[in-house]
Amino acid sequence: MRHIIISLLLIWMGCGSLTFLQAKEKVTVKQVTGKAIIKNITPEEARQKALRAAKIKALRKAGVSEKITETNVKRVKAQNSDIQKTFNSIATVAISGHVIDYEITHTKKDVDQFNNLYIEVTINATVIKYDREQDPAFEIKVDNIHSVYREGEKLNFTVTSNNPGYLRIFLFEGKQKSTQIFPNQYEKKSFFPADTTISFPKDEMLEYEVTTRKDKETNHLVFVFTKKEIPFMKKVNYKNIINWIYRISPDQRRVKYKNFMIRNKAKG
Repeated sequence: MRHIIISLLLIWMGCGSLTFLQAKEKVTVKQVTGKAIIKNITPEEARQKALRAAKIKALRKAGVSEKITETNVKRVKAQNSDIQKTFNSIATVAISGHVIDYEITHTKKDVDQFNNLYIEVTINATVIKYDREQDPAFEIKVDNIHSVYREGEKLNFTVTSNNPGYLRIFLFEGKQKSTQIFPNQYEKKSFFPADTTISFPKDEMLEYEVTTRKDKETNHLVFVFTKKEIPFMKKVNYKNIINWIYRISPDQRRVKYKNFMIRNKAKG
């Protein structure tokens, strides 16, 4: 029996070009500032909040403000982690552009006129603008992923699509460690017919085994289903995967996010 230890597997895959699915336009915006008050949060949390505010301003400055609503912003902020925020945003928030790259040019900590300590972050950003919206008829469903696994247990799940397409599955153990669990060295990329439910692992001689050295650990699975085969050419890490997803036009992709906890059986 072949085993894939999903917390350890690291695969580089892909070839070809993405140009046929690139968004319509890239816009560079400079010296955009976001601000956050340091109140009931740490300075680092405030810095991240200010950075998010600067990115939203960059989107507006690039001309995608009509798609950014307060409801969208609140929905993203309501999640529990950066990874949850990111992938729930991709899956549920319809925004016609994304900041695919940025440079922090200045960071300032100061006190405002109301004696509130704040952090201000200024960035130069590259915004990608889409010329098509998400296709509501293009959908996938992921089932049978449990909320908790014991270390050493097997991960099995199903994916159903109402349209034909191609699938990649990524695993995140925080932002520092990323894995592509499908396709892999045993299960090659393949075309998925419409209205078909596929069980994973696809190879009956293969097992996806969960493992951790911590008492408990939250893992994040991201399913990226595309209408056309889209190569992933770079090293498997958080930033490269995010940028790869956002470079795909929204009408050509569907992203699903699932998380689960692994408990170390040796530590209870």
